[in-house]
Amino acid sequence: MLLLAGAALGQIFSCDDSTTWSSSFDGRQNPAGAGAGYVEWWFFTAYSASADTGYAMTYDPARKSIDFMLYEHAADPALARVVNLGKSYAAPSVGPANATQTFDAATGVTVLDESTYAIRGAMPEHGLEWSLKYTQAAAAAREHVDLLGVIALDWISYMPSAVVSGYVAVNGTRYDFDADGVGYHDHNSGKWPKLGDDANGLISFDYKWGSINGGAGGVGGVYGAYLLPGPLKSVSVDYVFVRAPGGERVEFGTLCGHHVTFTPLRFVTHADGRKEATAVSIAATSPKYELRWTHEMRSSAANPGGAGLGLVVYEQLSVHNLTLTEKATGRTAAAASGVFGFTEWSGPA
Repeated sequence: MLLLAGAALGQIFSCDDSTTWSSSFDGRQNPAGAGAGYVEWWFFTAYSASADTGYAMTYDPARKSIDFMLYEHAADPALARVVNLGKSYAAPSVGPANATQTFDAATGVTVLDESTYAIRGAMPEHGLEWSLKYTQAAAAAREHVDLLGVIALDWISYMPSAVVSGYVAVNGTRYDFDADGVGYHDHNSGKWPKLGDDANGLISFDYKWGSINGGAGGVGGVYGAYLLPGPLKSVSVDYVFVRAPGGERVEFGTLCGHHVTFTPLRFVTHADGRKEATAVSIAATSPKYELRWTHEMRSSAANPGGAGLGLVVYEQLSVHNLTLTEKATGRTAAAASGVFGFTEWSGPA
């Protein structure tokens, strides 16, 4: 396993963040005839302060399902409520060229151009429908790690931040995102290990994730962290991407040789004994930049789609504060205060 980790370090150690990722990288990525253990899903979140409503949505053609989590009264923990809705589909189709996919006549994703997506859908049995447009507001980021087929994680955050317009309606109540909708979109594929994949019980995979959705002219940011499997299960691979309003693109990562730490500040213990971090502090340092990023959960529930990885994943709508500083000059390259975004906290099932 140490040799595998060394191979991964050598593969992406340069961590060049200047690549321009096109929508073709957001299309179907799993190899033809991919076997057991391969997964793929597209993920969207959005929040509107004026509507005090957010959502997180997973399109999963491999599982032939859509999971939709609606966050009502999201900004007030005393009133916040998360509604989990889902639907299975018989035979979704996914185009290989980009993220365009069709689940049925009313439900799917359409790539309108390189920076604009339309997502639409209906679950009449739940009184739910949605029609939304995402316009990319920050340059895409990608983390791709292949540990010789043991883990083959391919994650592209095609829209680390987006402007979102349109609506979500449930049981006759319509939530309008036109005034101030901000959002996020990514795409996950590859061989993400599931608990129980390894006969010797060595798999300990879990992950953490978070995003700041600043919208047009704002800060875009996304981070991730996951544990390596087997004897290296105490090793966390961490990465952070920041998109500054002026176009500056900054990456931090343990596989880049940078110092990155994730520190839970508060936990809540659930009835089943699981602990969920409700506030987290991230610190990262590279030769040129220093980052401080904190977030605190406002509304949370277990994402039903997490079962596909054998994990319990808490999907959190959170408030974020971020400061990115250029070390040599002390210049503030990016800053965000009280910005809403989403975070995830998971642990082995």
